[in-house]
Amino acid sequence: TIPNSVTSIGNYAFSGCTGLKTVFYCGTEQQWNSISIGYDNSELTSAKRNYHDFDNACDTTCNTCGYTRTITHQYKTVWSADGTQHWHECSVCGVKKDSANHVFDNACDTTCNICGYVRTITHQYKTVWSADGSQHWHECKVCGDIIDIAEHVYSSVCDNDCNICDYVRTAPHQFSAWSADDDQHWHECELCGETDIGDHAFDNDYDATCNICGFVREIAYTPGDLDGNEEITDADAVYLLMHTFFPDDYPINQDCDFDGNGAITDADAVYLLMYTFFPEDYPIVKAQANNEPGEPGETEPDPFNN
Repeated sequence: TIPNSVTSIGNYAFSGCTGLKTVFYCGTEQQWNSISIGYDNSELTSAKRNYHDFDNACDTTCNTCGYTRTITHQYKTVWSADGTQHWHECSVCGVKKDSANHVFDNACDTTCNICGYVRTITHQYKTVWSADGSQHWHECKVCGDIIDIAEHVYSSVCDNDCNICDYVRTAPHQFSAWSADDDQHWHECELCGETDIGDHAFDNDYDATCNICGFVREIAYTPGDLDGNEEITDADAVYLLMHTFFPDDYPINQDCDFDGNGAITDADAVYLLMYTFFPEDYPIVKAQANNEPGEPGETEPDPFNN
């Protein structure tokens, strides 16, 4: 028996071995033919040779005698894979090693981190829009991949709400000067044509000037009649005196600087009281507003509301 580890046989190694009739070689015929045999070994070369019969280079058991050998698989360096796993495969017999499931970063990752296998996935896109100041899109809730990205759509340059995703921006109107009638004021945006209309706003029944548009209304009153009973009495003087202490509780509907010193004080209340006794010596005249009644304008202090 000659093992398959033998690679050469020296000169005269089997010279004179006339009883050698059969040789058992622990390898294939191809391996035997690759052995270097020296001269004068005719007894060896003429003997009957029995070779092991294996299916391939990775088969460990001889088909003829059942001899078992040790082999080394020739595994590929490139991974083999299916939809679930990857492995290294022997290029001769196909046996596998290093079998394991694919490894992905998340449910949307398409490429295995180990073997590079590429799978087909379906993203889980949100139904609610995502948005920034310029665009909107649908985003995958697993990996953040985006689709349907587009610019916001507005009805006009002053429209604040995107027609597609409801994103809200700040787009101020550019309104013209106020127009007004006796009851309301309005102005129109010079960009989109939208009209802003509303009722006049006054502090009280005695306030003549709209706080928003400056419109001046006509307020009917009798100079010196502060309590509204249509006559001038000492009660009006008392009312004016109370106004100097509690202006919010005792509003007045006219300019009551009767002594002309530029301020409403208790002296004006005394002046008004003196008028009830000596009207010719203490005259009271109706003051004028900053704006003519019926005109919108700047919301300056109203001479009829101190």
